Amino acid sequence: MSFGGEQFSGLVAGGLLGMLPTTTWFALLTTVFDRPGLVIGPVVGFVGVGLALFTLLVAPWLVPCLVLRARQPRGARIEWTDLGVTEFDGDWRRAFVPWDRARATQHTWEVQTRLGSRTYEALQLAAEGTGDVITAWPSQPPGSPVIRRRLCSDRTPELRAAIDAHRIPVTDGLDAALAKEEGRSRPGWALWLGRPGYVLGVVAPLVAGPAPEVGMGLAAIGAAMLACRALPVLAEVRALLGRGTLGRGTLGEQRTAERLRLRAAVVEAAVRLACPALLLAAGMVSAVMLAF
Repeated sequence: MSFGGEQFSGLVAGGLLGMLPTTTWFALLTTVFDRPGLVIGPVVGFVGVGLALFTLLVAPWLVPCLVLRARQPRGARIEWTDLGVTEFDGDWRRAFVPWDRARATQHTWEVQTRLGSRTYEALQLAAEGTGDVITAWPSQPPGSPVIRRRLCSDRTPELRAAIDAHRIPVTDGLDAALAKEEGRSRPGWALWLGRPGYVLGVVAPLVAGPAPEVGMGLAAIGAAMLACRALPVLAEVRALLGRGTLGRGTLGEQRTAERLRLRAAVVEAAVRLACPALLLAAGMVSAVMLAF
């Protein structure tokens, strides 16, 4: 399992959007060291330029790969045998659907391309009596709920062939909401607040020089928006801590997978919370040191 092509492209575009204000903040903060007689000033400036180039050229495509690696370093996969279908998260058997108790649903949709149209199929297997559900899709279906970094599978045709071979009837009515994990929701309002926050992250420090009051006002608004953008991952951290799956009473493989996911979520939360702080700091530096 991996990121789907469209999902990866979206993450890269989002990463580039986030790197633009980050580059602005680092560039402005390095001006603190640009003082006569300060030997470290040129070194910090050189490092700042290198960091800016890295964030713009490398980070947008590298970060999604690191996110996937951090959340599931041992790999996520779907396998099937004569007994049934299993979804693994590393060594943890996250869900198991035996063939003799399987219910299968599907959802198909078409995507228009320059060469015509392409049909995609999402499949969902549910185990009667256990509640285990396995959802596989090559990319997130249009109109489905926003799901934080749901992994995609390029083996859905093979899975469909295995379902047909075991004579499991497949009906319409796939429930995409069942692919969501507890605490990993991403409400649309957080996205819409966060996106203009990145724009203000670039504009506010630049405005704070010639117009400190206006610039700091924009910086405060942008920081509040970026803080709202951090709420989904903070909710995920809270959900992971509240599940009770991190202690010794949990199966070892599941405990390992949950701890790795918690570590990645904590790092993401720290990065997202650092954004409002960096924005306010860059705005203050611009208002004080670059005032016209």
